[in-house]
Amino acid sequence: MEGERIKEILRESFFAYFCSVDDQDQPHITPMFFVFDDETCTMYFVTRHDTKKVDNIRKRPYVSITVDFRDPSNPLNNEGVMLQGKVDVMLPAQTWEAGKNEMEFMYKLFQEKYPKIVLEQIDAFLSPEILIKITPEKITHWKGSNFSTIYPGR
Repeated sequence: MEGERIKEILRESFFAYFCSVDDQDQPHITPMFFVFDDETCTMYFVTRHDTKKVDNIRKRPYVSITVDFRDPSNPLNNEGVMLQGKVDVMLPAQTWEAGKNEMEFMYKLFQEKYPKIVLEQIDAFLSPEILIKITPEKITHWKGSNFSTIYPGR
């Protein structure tokens, strides 16, 4: 049941908080649109090449991603998922030559999840320069003050 709830949160949420670390060991967190593939337990992001997060992950490819629901009237109802793992950064040429099917699949996931008006406003989606792919090594789920962790692939 826990795994199904995690998948549900990742399917229903529109924003993720993407955390990388820079050369000075300082965390850098940015909200991002994302999609999650239930079948492969893979999360995808698109972004431009000239961002701090891309610079960070090229040097340090480990990230932490948080997706959550917040209840301002009762914090014990807050619920979320944190994924941690190594990222794969793919440039469009690599993506289209080596992983064309994966890129097309990722675009289909974005089109199914987000309304067209949102997709039209995402610079990186209109002209993606970088595809970020994360297959988590650790997933933590919480609701209120209760936490549990799973390790996919183990």
